[in-house]
Amino acid sequence: MRREKRRGGKEPLLSAKDFRQYLLEHAAQIAPGDVETLVAARAAVAAKINGGCGDHALLQTQLRFALELLTDHAQGRSPQIPYHTVSLLAVAMLYFLNPFDVIPDDIPRVGLSDDALMAELAFELAAPGVERYATWKGVQASSVLVNQSDSKKKATPPRRAPRCTTRRRRG
Repeated sequence: MRREKRRGGKEPLLSAKDFRQYLLEHAAQIAPGDVETLVAARAAVAAKINGGCGDHALLQTQLRFALELLTDHAQGRSPQIPYHTVSLLAVAMLYFLNPFDVIPDDIPRVGLSDDALMAELAFELAAPGVERYATWKGVQASSVLVNQSDSKKKATPPRRAPRCTTRRRRG
């Protein structure tokens, strides 16, 4: 992706918008077999989540939740969850599992920052499905959704002012 406004170093090379675009593009390509592959490697994925999240407690919580959702989906236990939610969380999980992403995971203190951003964006975009799944499981969605009240405000369109019912005469 080409950046025109990079002069002076004021605009970052990559923005949250770029990560969001990556997430949406890859979510559109996720197939049920990809989810099944993730679930088949559940033990290895859980081990990486438990040992590889460092100081990122929210990332660890989100990935555990995502793995549980993906497992329930693959085993047919939660058919009420939109596939859009499943695919977004699968992309975030696959991104986390890739050690050589935008910021390599082995860089101390910053290596998981891009993974945390990707997970947070996936949960933001998948919030309605995450909330449905959390309700079905009997857990609080607020434990994995950041700024949950803000996402609900965005989802509700603003009310329009009433239209004027009188017509002007054309002369």
